[in-house]
Amino acid sequence: MLLAGGGSGGHIFPAVAIAERLREREPGVVCRYLVSDRPLDAEILRSLDESFAALPARPPSVRPRPLLRFLMTWGGAVRAARETVRRAQCDADAVVMVATGGFVSAPAAQAARAEGVPVVLVNLDSSPGKASRFVGRFARVRCTPEGSAPASWERIRPVVRDAARAGAPARVCRERLGLDPERKTLLVTGASQGANSINRLLEALLGAHRASFEGWQVIHQTGASEDERVRAAYAAAGVPARVEAFFGGAGGAMGDAWGAGRHDEASEHAPHHLDRLHHPAEGPGEADPG
Repeated sequence: MLLAGGGSGGHIFPAVAIAERLREREPGVVCRYLVSDRPLDAEILRSLDESFAALPARPPSVRPRPLLRFLMTWGGAVRAARETVRRAQCDADAVVMVATGGFVSAPAAQAARAEGVPVVLVNLDSSPGKASRFVGRFARVRCTPEGSAPASWERIRPVVRDAARAGAPARVCRERLGLDPERKTLLVTGASQGANSINRLLEALLGAHRASFEGWQVIHQTGASEDERVRAAYAAAGVPARVEAFFGGAGGAMGDAWGAGRHDEASEHAPHHLDRLHHPAEGPGEADPG
């Protein structure tokens, strides 16, 4: 099984969930991930002891320089993916690729198509992004949990990995994070890479509307290099908060205390509000948050 999608945890973690369910049903299945060459992808998969191949892919864009990077790397990304597909074909009787969206999935799925490997698309965005729309043109099966995907795409439940499922009462998990088990809890996250715009918004709210946080505590995933600044803002406002750049090992506790990530929170039936924040020149679902 080849799982293609990367550039953010929002495309990798659902692939991990798919692999977990598949291994439950077929214990002997071999899974390999095709992801981007961004450090985050390798960090996530190495922490899970998963096999992966990093593709030199870049996201598409209407802006000249990013568009040029996309065009210059497309061929190399497809060739690298075809090598991975061919190795998988040599090692297994049957190979299937599951594409979970994001810019890496497009060249990976194109490589699978060229090598005659069936592709299953699992769209994870409320509005399918450029890559998912591209893969959807030739995928054998197209699945989506919600949103404005074509009506012909099969509707499925949210894809949730084991670490994000509630394994204990919420109060116990809040204690694990050093929080008050009885206090109302707000989760703030811009997915695995955080979102600078969300971080600045919370800083502004803490300064101008401190009273609105009365009786609340916060779990805030900021993204790289943002945690110290945001942690200081909560401390200055006197609002109890657990602030981390990225919840890795503590991700399960975060998921149980509230719900970890946009796909997981829907599964846990927690009240939530999601904002799509991306560069106006990028299509929804393709740009990184922040």
